[in-house]
Amino acid sequence: MTVTTTVTADPDASTADDSDEAADDASSATSNLGPDDFAIKLKVTDKECFGSAGCNITYKVTPAYKGDLSDLDGTAYDITYAVTGPEDGKQIGTISVDDTGSYDVEEKDASTRSSGTKLVAKVTSVDVY
Repeated sequence: MTVTTTVTADPDASTADDSDEAADDASSATSNLGPDDFAIKLKVTDKECFGSAGCNITYKVTPAYKGDLSDLDGTAYDITYAVTGPEDGKQIGTISVDDTGSYDVEEKDASTRSSGTKLVAKVTSVDVY
């Protein structure tokens, strides 16, 4: 199942500025985006455990920008992430965010060795277009 979501900036979070300097600052901010500027949130949507044999987990991956969302207006980028915890090794994925802030949230599946294993996601790279 794929859901399209749009990230929008709070219109009250910034003021309009038509100067070239403001445009240069915004361009510089987005061209320097890196893994530390984003977080990946995992939401477990289904979990079926089998005693000590582990669990089958379905989860959704959602990106979160740590800065002011208005900095990202009109920027398209890919966020590549790694999820650790699955029994068959880490899972790598990429979320593409278009220049309107929209992205598809897909459900992913993983199996764990025990019911106590937690899935952990980390952003590994950001590519700006």
